[in-house]
Amino acid sequence: MQASSKEVIWVMRFSVLAVGVIASIMALTISSVYGLWALSSDLVYVLLFPQLLMVVHFNEHCNTYGSLTAYLLAFFFRAAGGEEVLSLPALIHYPGYSDGVQQFPFRTLCMLISLVTLIVVSKITDFLFTNGYVSTRHDYFKCFVPAAVVDGVTKGSASEMKPVGDDKVCRSL
Repeated sequence: MQASSKEVIWVMRFSVLAVGVIASIMALTISSVYGLWALSSDLVYVLLFPQLLMVVHFNEHCNTYGSLTAYLLAFFFRAAGGEEVLSLPALIHYPGYSDGVQQFPFRTLCMLISLVTLIVVSKITDFLFTNGYVSTRHDYFKCFVPAAVVDGVTKGSASEMKPVGDDKVCRSL
């Protein structure tokens, strides 16, 4: 099922409006440009570094399912650690927490959680799809297709599964 051009335009309009509102709120509430820069670099380290590392150097060990799960889990644990710049209180008090300050290197822990999750979930989904435990009709990100479909034939068994393209990184990532 594909979206019509009108639907795509409405989604883009809503997205631009939503991002504009969020950016405006952040610009009005954050008192320091340095704080905003530090927060941005922190999020890149926690959320994007594991993804980039795996896709560039170890792409045979990752796919979109692992990537999305790792991103969401890392975002949760990072946000739960609190952020002074956004006046976000800590929901999780990591070891050494005192007087509203995290003494533990929880950002690195969140990055490692993301990295391990990316690898483990990718391997599990790879195993489930390629061994036929989960049907390809449930492959919502189109990471795996029967080998016969890749070769242009519509028939194939689950045991002949292979990733889309030359590597296991999904096109939708």
